[in-house]
Amino acid sequence: MSSVTTQSSPARGGGTARPRGGGATAAPSARSIDPFRVLRRHVWLLIASIFIGAGIGAAAWYGLDRAYPLYSGEVRFELQPGLKQSREVGTQDFGREDEVVRLGQTEISMLLGRDVLMEAVRTPQVENTEWLQSYTLPDGVSIDYESAVDDLRDTLNAGLVRNSNLFRVAWSTHEAEDVPVVLNRVANAYINKRRQMDESRHRANIELFNEEMNRTADEIDQLSEEIEDFIRERGITALDDPRFHQTYLALNSTVHRIQEATVNLNVARTEYDRIQRKLEGTIRPTADDRMRAEMEPVIARLDQQVNESKAALFSLRERRIDRNNDGRIRDLEARIRGFEEQREAKIQELINRNLESDLKMTADQIHRLQRMLEELETDYEEKDESLRELAASYSEFKELERQRTRLEELRSTDMALIRELQMLRLRDDAARVRIWQNAQVPRQKSFPQLKLMLPLGVILTLGLTTGLVFLREMTDQRVKTVSDLGLIPGARVVGVIPDRDEDPTGIDNVEMVVRDQPSSVLAESYRQACAPLMKVLDMSQHQSLLVLGSLPGSGTTTTVSNIAATYAAAGRRVLAVDANFRRPGLAKALGIENHGPGLGDLLHEATTIDEAIIDAGSGVDLLSCGTVPHRVFERLNTPRFDQLMAQLRERYDLIVLDAPPAVVAGEAIALANKADATLLLVPANEAQRGLVARLINQLADTRSELIGIMLNRARGTTGGYFKKNFATIASYSASSER
Repeated sequence: MSSVTTQSSPARGGGTARPRGGGATAAPSARSIDPFRVLRRHVWLLIASIFIGAGIGAAAWYGLDRAYPLYSGEVRFELQPGLKQSREVGTQDFGREDEVVRLGQTEISMLLGRDVLMEAVRTPQVENTEWLQSYTLPDGVSIDYESAVDDLRDTLNAGLVRNSNLFRVAWSTHEAEDVPVVLNRVANAYINKRRQMDESRHRANIELFNEEMNRTADEIDQLSEEIEDFIRERGITALDDPRFHQTYLALNSTVHRIQEATVNLNVARTEYDRIQRKLEGTIRPTADDRMRAEMEPVIARLDQQVNESKAALFSLRERRIDRNNDGRIRDLEARIRGFEEQREAKIQELINRNLESDLKMTADQIHRLQRMLEELETDYEEKDESLRELAASYSEFKELERQRTRLEELRSTDMALIRELQMLRLRDDAARVRIWQNAQVPRQKSFPQLKLMLPLGVILTLGLTTGLVFLREMTDQRVKTVSDLGLIPGARVVGVIPDRDEDPTGIDNVEMVVRDQPSSVLAESYRQACAPLMKVLDMSQHQSLLVLGSLPGSGTTTTVSNIAATYAAAGRRVLAVDANFRRPGLAKALGIENHGPGLGDLLHEATTIDEAIIDAGSGVDLLSCGTVPHRVFERLNTPRFDQLMAQLRERYDLIVLDAPPAVVAGEAIALANKADATLLLVPANEAQRGLVARLINQLADTRSELIGIMLNRARGTTGGYFKKNFATIASYSASSER
């Protein structure tokens, strides 16, 4: 965990390249602002703005409470779906929510209608209110009702109550007693208009149904007269029904007879055909035909003769008479065969005779049935025509009856609707809207309210303060953090030194904090900053380092003393040179009271190096600025200074020069041409980014290599939010000492 960050600039590579060339620089990139860092930095200002805002809110509440108090009230109305039938026990619910919204918006538009508000304003109760009296015309008597209605319409606040079938109208004024008077008169005027509209609609509907019912009664009377005339002309009554009429019954009987005659005729024809085919020999006679022939007397006689012959033959055979010797047996057998053949021939003759007789009888039957069928069909046609005429008359009569019945039902429906409307008219819950809650005299003011004015004042003041802070932050060109240096082309940050107040260990002597308080956060920050410096100096084989401040008070003397102490602690031979002839302070920072010879005297050749160099302790030697008469600025830019630096490089591993601020001292840039490397020290919250960019360009034209920039005295945001990191560093260092 470190409190120092090292950032490489795109203008340098590997820490050795130096930007050279003219003074023009590329436009800096857009600056990113960390809002938490900004708020943290101005936390006390924001806290103060909260108390100031609370005071402003309280003052505004007090002033408005005396000068512009407001009292509010509201009337709520309930939307009812109404009754579908007069005998319903209660009203039904609305089917859909959008139906409530649509009806509510319609009713609100009617409520805010000019005619409703004008009627409410012209009531005696409203005329006596302080609110309406404020619209008195210059004559002191008349009231400007038009303007009052216009203002009332603008100040009334109407809307739907969410998740309910209620809508409301609210109003505010300066007198509490005027609120319920005006609101309730507006509500009553709206309800009266609603009732008038419902009454007008009921009356119009009843008149319409009465007219329709009277027209239906006239049509019924006219149709009844037509039915009576029809009965008289056609000779039918309302009880006549063709299904039970004598003609219809006779017609049915004729139909049955025709069907029976047709069946008999078909049977006779079939029988006639069958008999004829028997006579033709196509089919054989049946057993019945043969049995009928065998029942004839002639056949009976032949059967008797056959039986007698068979009996005689049997008698002869019983006596065992030889057939071959007695001719009587052969005669009897021949006789029997003759009788049988005669019998068979006679049977065939009788069958043919009977068939011919049956054929003649069947033909007579067919003729008779045909004649009867013709007569029945003629009779059927006559009765059918008569029945058709009767059915037509009856159908026409029934149609007239149906028309009359339909008209009577329509008249009954109209009468029922009229009764329904009259009953609905008497029920209060049939109305679409009713007042659910009247306005009451408000018990407290609706405006101003302290619980709102205080937060509002705090929010406005805090918001304004925050906006100004961020506006100032966006327009502020000062270098505050490492990110600000990153916006400057050619800037390479090698270290960040926090402000001494950020160190939780407590700093007694910041000039020699590395030597005297090595466990402090500030000492650790110098050590971490010297690590990249040492690397660059060693890689480039630089032996002299110029610490150059951008502004007076940048802290170059403190930085030089602590860099020297850090390098000496690493076993290097270090010389600290005070080259600030204007305000020398390096000797005092190292704890030495010196008024003897120094750098100025060496440049004047008034002393030797051994006489001028002082041992400052802890491995650090000091070359002070010298005596006052010999502190000549111009001698810093002479060959003698180059010779002196060459001699010192032979004795020391690192020579650290404390230079005057570059902004106020011209010799500062001259010193940059004498040293191998330059460290630009930028004080946080003091130096402008433009100044730093200009110094980078000036140093680019010198012999010295600008190895980086050190941000000094950074507060609160060094490398991020590091207060907890500083505490961790301090506690870790303290534990390591134990």
